[in-house]
Amino acid sequence: MKKRILSGLIIACSAVVIVSFFMPWANASVSVTKAAKGLAAMVQRELGGTPYAGKITDALQKTEKAMDTIGNVEVKTTVSGYDIPTLVHKKSSRSALSLAQIFFKGAEGLEKRVMLLYLLPLLGVACIFLAVLALTNKIYIIVPAVIGGVIAAGGFYKLWTTNFSGEQYQIILLNGLWYTLYAYLAICVLSIVWFATEK
Repeated sequence: MKKRILSGLIIACSAVVIVSFFMPWANASVSVTKAAKGLAAMVQRELGGTPYAGKITDALQKTEKAMDTIGNVEVKTTVSGYDIPTLVHKKSSRSALSLAQIFFKGAEGLEKRVMLLYLLPLLGVACIFLAVLALTNKIYIIVPAVIGGVIAAGGFYKLWTTNFSGEQYQIILLNGLWYTLYAYLAICVLSIVWFATEK
């Protein structure tokens, strides 16, 4: 009876992983004045000694003053785990690019590495099958323990050691990502309990 309950809980957590992959993971907001300030700082860093730097900076400052007069405009975008690889390939979403760079450091080869995010729901499906197989042999439950532990530990470490406010944008993490990590953590804990208490 205990095995069936633990198996059912692991299957439920795996279902949460799969559903959460399609839920919103992050919301990025960019204000026009913040973007203008960030671009001006970048121009000074990159083109500081050239005659073009002053012209570009002046134009950006005029834009910033104009926005202060008529009211600042804020643009928000929301992305799910499913959206991130697609948007990174199109380079059309700052929030997707920023979130992808949190998990995969550096921009080089990011388009290929970000495809690994599709493994999250696939590993969730694998955990469902392994939880069913473990009803006949507890050795199968070791794999979900390892999968859940590695993903949860790696994910929480990345999130806790990352600054989500840049010069031009701010990222707010949403429930989809948290549900994914907590579900994998629960899979790990439940698998360890199952293995440790099974005679």
